[in-house]
Amino acid sequence: MTSDAGELQSILRRIETLETESRRLRRAGRIVVVAGLGAIMLMVQGTPEGRTVGAEISPDKPNFPDDSQINLLVTQSERSFETYEVTVKEEQLGLGEQGEESAARDRQVLERVRQYLPKLKANPQAFNSPAGFLLVVDLDDASRNMAVCMGQAGMDASLLAVAGSTSAGQSTLALAQACQGASQLLYTVSETAVSLYEKYLFANHDLQQREEGAVGKCMEILKKQGSPK
Repeated sequence: MTSDAGELQSILRRIETLETESRRLRRAGRIVVVAGLGAIMLMVQGTPEGRTVGAEISPDKPNFPDDSQINLLVTQSERSFETYEVTVKEEQLGLGEQGEESAARDRQVLERVRQYLPKLKANPQAFNSPAGFLLVVDLDDASRNMAVCMGQAGMDASLLAVAGSTSAGQSTLALAQACQGASQLLYTVSETAVSLYEKYLFANHDLQQREEGAVGKCMEILKKQGSPK
């Protein structure tokens, strides 16, 4: 009896840790999306007066993400989505009817990723386009899906432990830990994706500024040539 009580307390402590991590990852996931959208707004609208992006333009060639950086990200993304796929299968088996519904929704991310990730692998520079933002969003969505899985499995494990189903509780807790690991992996890769896509946005803005400047100079020259002497 004492042994069972000790196992119960151990499970409950681990569940509490998982729930805390779940809340942190959900908050972090929202930050990732806001960061990506914020960078896009910066490109379109510019920054406040006195610290414009144009003022920071380098005389060097715009610094776009190169193939080696993108290839590394694509490789990391492939591995993280493989882990995600395996964990979604475990979610379906471990959470009963609710798990089947959640897994069906979670697979939608995989369906989207399979449409463009092979294209990024074949042509890395395609990342420097809206396809790169899709990867940022899907990495974030997958991470949050796994955080939700972790929270649900942790809650189920708690209920099973309280009901005295120690073996089932341990199994469900293992699922929660698997979801936690997948969520953390996806979140880590998403940070790299956000960083690279922001680099693309700033480089693209830099290039646009240069082009506008060149057009402006051409217009000035044409005006001078067309003005009466």
